[in-house]
Amino acid sequence: MKKKDIRKRLEARFEELKDNSYDSYQAMHKLTNDLGEKIGQDNLDFFARHVKGGLTKKKMTNLIYAAAHQKPLEEAVKLDPAAKLAYRIIKLRQDKGWTRETLSHAAGVPLAELNALEEAKAQTVSLVDLQKLSNTLDGKIKLSFKPEKE
Repeated sequence: MKKKDIRKRLEARFEELKDNSYDSYQAMHKLTNDLGEKIGQDNLDFFARHVKGGLTKKKMTNLIYAAAHQKPLEEAVKLDPAAKLAYRIIKLRQDKGWTRETLSHAAGVPLAELNALEEAKAQTVSLVDLQKLSNTLDGKIKLSFKPEKE
């Protein structure tokens, strides 16, 4: 994807947010200039669907700032646990240049299950399948149980 295509898509996204502030416009250009192809419409669409409380102009600016400074996008905004897992799987898969079908076959995980995971729509997932995906993607699983904040 060319820089001008990314710029057009970002401008369209900002227009959807009804945001014309100078800071956001500058952040958009910084992203376009610094990252080129490193962030795409798929990432923006993912965050638009899954960010808690909706993708406000402030959250969009946070995402762009994080991307421009090569920080993890999922740390720039709050995602629910299913969306965090989905984004991490997608990112690791894309880093390898794999399609969903390739990952499904390589990990031995049904494509329907992988689709549900990547779309943050999985109602349940087995730890065995998560381990298969993790091993195939050269990742690691970290689970913790913490009491909710009061």
